[in-house]
Amino acid sequence: MMYTVECPVETLKYYDRKFLTNTFFNSSATYRLDSDVYMPHDALTKITPKTPKEYIWDQKEVLAKVKNKTKFVFQAISHCNSESGRDLITKRMSELIKLDLVGDCYGVYCDLECYNRELENHLFYLAFENNICQNYVTEKFWNSIRSLTVPIVLSRTVFKGMDVPSNAFIALDDFESVNELVEYLRVLQNNTEKYLKHLEWTKTYTKRKFGLDYSPICKICEFVTKQFEEKRKNIINLDKFWNENDCKYSNYSRSFVKN
Repeated sequence: MMYTVECPVETLKYYDRKFLTNTFFNSSATYRLDSDVYMPHDALTKITPKTPKEYIWDQKEVLAKVKNKTKFVFQAISHCNSESGRDLITKRMSELIKLDLVGDCYGVYCDLECYNRELENHLFYLAFENNICQNYVTEKFWNSIRSLTVPIVLSRTVFKGMDVPSNAFIALDDFESVNELVEYLRVLQNNTEKYLKHLEWTKTYTKRKFGLDYSPICKICEFVTKQFEEKRKNIINLDKFWNENDCKYSNYSRSFVKN
């Protein structure tokens, strides 16, 4: 079984293809929806009649949290010069508006307490991943969502098929350029009613973390047991399933800076 929470761009750097041939793996456990075992970093859970009251967002609580946000845009990055070209977008945005930037990439230390506090205090978080690949959505996005801070991502197409409301985040490719994105953020900064549109997901999804109800290891055991019982033989075509060409690179981000 191929088990990973990293994207093709990163994992294929370490795969010895002389050993890990195109038919080496017979199953997969990854963050991708088309994996045999789906193993996301996190996910939203819909409210049902059985959902305990403590896991349901009170809309007064949501409004209070929004009104307590006194800062504009936040980003925490440990590594610079990523394949996604996120640095280009951040640099251009910083020329247009004030960004609060922390992490090793910016030489500004911010521990977990600092990070959580800043997330709570900001209206927006730049949840720019180091790679832009299908369904590759890490804790950057989910931590922002959980803090009721609207995440800004590099590409909406990454979320294709995922159960995440389209207005729960803002995507760079919703706009022609970084300039247009920034103008939209300014509008939301001064209009609470419009900003709250991006938090409407709190009316239909719980505040309970996905991982508390989902065990990847248990899912893997269930899958393997079923394969054994049914005597299935499933071979993954590694070149087709796990291909770095399915990801977007810095040229993608650069196009939004030029426009």
